[in-house]
Amino acid sequence: MVSKAERTRKLIIEKSAPIFNQLGYGDTSLSTICKSTGLTKGAVYGNFKDKNELALEAFNFILHKSIFPLVDQINSVNSPKIKLIIVFDYYRKYYKRTLELGGCPILNVGMDTTHQNPELRKRVSEIIAKLIFGIENIIIGGQKSEDFKSSLEANRYAKRIYSMIEGSIFTALMQKDEAHITEMMDYLDNMVQTELYK
Repeated sequence: MVSKAERTRKLIIEKSAPIFNQLGYGDTSLSTICKSTGLTKGAVYGNFKDKNELALEAFNFILHKSIFPLVDQINSVNSPKIKLIIVFDYYRKYYKRTLELGGCPILNVGMDTTHQNPELRKRVSEIIAKLIFGIENIIIGGQKSEDFKSSLEANRYAKRIYSMIEGSIFTALMQKDEAHITEMMDYLDNMVQTELYK
């Protein structure tokens, strides 16, 4: 059975996650969090040692909403070809999902914490590295199954693919035009077929 303290902690994380994502680490005040949760400052800090800990938990929570569903979809299939299709299809729909969350958490939190919160910035960097590593593993799996060319530099292509995805998200959000993402996913689909397939 979930205790009252655990429920309160979960409530604070859920309510503060979109606030941190939208306003940024520096501009998210404790009073804003209190207003959103309906709790006092004492109740908030009774569950978290400081703002840094809450911000980190809030970021992890929003990752579960924005990125982890993609990981689950990738892990549900065996074919490397299909795994990459899943990645590109997921990001085709990412624009609307980010609007609901207040923007892309990796972009928002990464840029916002560069000079303010080294621990949170480190967490963002770790997530980016894991995403690149995940794409690299898909490519290596395709080489082992002989679907992809064995001569490919998997890490190089993984970095390229991730950078193009994240860059298209940034441009789409700045220009308020999801076509930047969908057109990039079309380009990546074609790149995979022409450069990776045997």
